[in-house]
Amino acid sequence: MDQSILVLGREKNICLAELESLYKNLASVYNQELIEINLSASKINLLNLGGSIKLAQVMQKIKIKNLNQETEITNYLQTIIEKHLNQSPKNKVNLGLSFYGFKFSLKKVKKIQFEVKKHLKNLNYSVRFVPNENLSLSSAQVYHNRLTINHNLEIIIGLHETSREIILAQTTQIQDFNSYTNRDRNRPKRDSRVGMLPPKLAQIIINLATFSSTTDQNSSLTILDPFCGTGVLLQEALIMKYKVLGSDIAQKMIDYTSINLDWIVDQEKLDKANYKLFLADATTFQWSVKFNFVASETYLGLAFTNHVQLKVFESNMQTCNLIIKKFLNNLYNQIDQSTGICLAVPFWTYNNKNYHLDIIDHLSSIGYNLVKFSLVNGRLVYQRPNQFVGRELLVLKKVNKKDNYESR
Repeated sequence: MDQSILVLGREKNICLAELESLYKNLASVYNQELIEINLSASKINLLNLGGSIKLAQVMQKIKIKNLNQETEITNYLQTIIEKHLNQSPKNKVNLGLSFYGFKFSLKKVKKIQFEVKKHLKNLNYSVRFVPNENLSLSSAQVYHNRLTINHNLEIIIGLHETSREIILAQTTQIQDFNSYTNRDRNRPKRDSRVGMLPPKLAQIIINLATFSSTTDQNSSLTILDPFCGTGVLLQEALIMKYKVLGSDIAQKMIDYTSINLDWIVDQEKLDKANYKLFLADATTFQWSVKFNFVASETYLGLAFTNHVQLKVFESNMQTCNLIIKKFLNNLYNQIDQSTGICLAVPFWTYNNKNYHLDIIDHLSSIGYNLVKFSLVNGRLVYQRPNQFVGRELLVLKKVNKKDNYESR
């Protein structure tokens, strides 16, 4: 069956936007945690998806005929796992079950596991189920129990959002959290004062700017990050085989980026010739090298907490708004309507209220429209719990000034 399932990460809207940008009408919502893609899992590279945590190949879809979901699921699992074990040379196999979209108790999950294990034992198969701490296993549990290799198996069981359909899928890949941690924490130069862009979010920004799920042509395409900071987004773009340009107003950031990119080039065995850096003010600079996409985390403002005085907070918002507006005005005459753009701009939660940049409501007056996504309901925001400054992703398209909003 040439269909796959992706398990969404924490910030659902940006995960949905990323998948819609890459897979267009091949992607559809299965439930609040799962997206179905009309492609084989072998044609999807999870390593390039910042917003999805598991990839699974669809094995079977079934319609529940009666109210006893538990019994029907158990019967189908027994059949599927027995068939899998018939093809496995191992004497003992680790199994995992992850339920998405259900309101099962863990007691029911344990009962399903018990019935399946009893059935398999009667057939002289030796299996071990990974204990569920929640309805679904974490990526760490899948990784440490080797459920995607050595004939072990994790089965994703998803309940459709509106119908009585259930999907069964075999996990083929999980997000490489060890690699993300290495790229985030072990790069030589970090600076918390200019923001700590997570590599996963950097990947999402790149994918939203490029709208491409393939890497075949990436080596001939160039991404510009005009607020490069310590170079997190540029390192992710290099890993995804793009050429990159970076600029920053601070020499220290250019130096940090250069050191970090040399490090990632060495780590990943990449071509050092694929990046160029400029000391530049993004609000006035004229980039001399051609680029196809703009992907960046812009200036996020001062680093302070929710306890800052209102007057200081409002002044900080106005400064951020002015810098980003000047940058977009400067960029306008240096791009055409085919240039993909995704910017992470700041938003704030102050006294339990969200504040967004004023410029977002006036983009058409300076020649840009927000790209809309049919799978997304609401803003594209990324914010950790109790975080004062969050990030809002703006996917933009150049248009004639004062045009109305339109979809890409």
